Amino acid sequence: PDAPTQAQICLIDFGSVRLATSSEFTAALTTQVVVGTDGYMPPEQMGRRAVKASDLYGLGVSLVVALTGMPPSQLPHQGLRILVEQAVKTCSPEFVQWLTQMTEPELHRRFDQAQTALAALGAIA
Repeated sequence: PDAPTQAQICLIDFGSVRLATSSEFTAALTTQVVVGTDGYMPPEQMGRRAVKASDLYGLGVSLVVALTGMPPSQLPHQGLRILVEQAVKTCSPEFVQWLTQMTEPELHRRFDQAQTALAALGAIA
C-alpha cells in the first residue's frame, strides 16, 4: 500500500494485549503481559481483561487528544473518567456525548463494539 498522505490519519497498536508463555516455567504457568500506552488504556486492560470495547476507549482518547492538543494526563478527570465536556468545547453536544461514551471507564456503559459506535456516530452526523 501507498504511504499515508498528510490528509490521512492512521491508528496503530490496537489489540495489543497478549498472553506470553515463558519457557522457564512449566506448561501450566503463564504470565500475562499488558502492552499499551498509559492514558490510552481502559481500566479493564490494566486488569488484564481486555475486550473489543477496550480498543474503543483507546480510539476515543486518541480523538479527544487530537481535538484538544493535550496529552491524556493533562485532560480534566474525575476519578478515572475523562471530563470530555470540559475538554472538548468546539464540537456539538451530541458528538461530545458520543466521545464521552467512547471513553467511559465503566465497560458496561461504553459502546460494546465498533459497529455500535459507528452506528451511533452516523446517527448524529
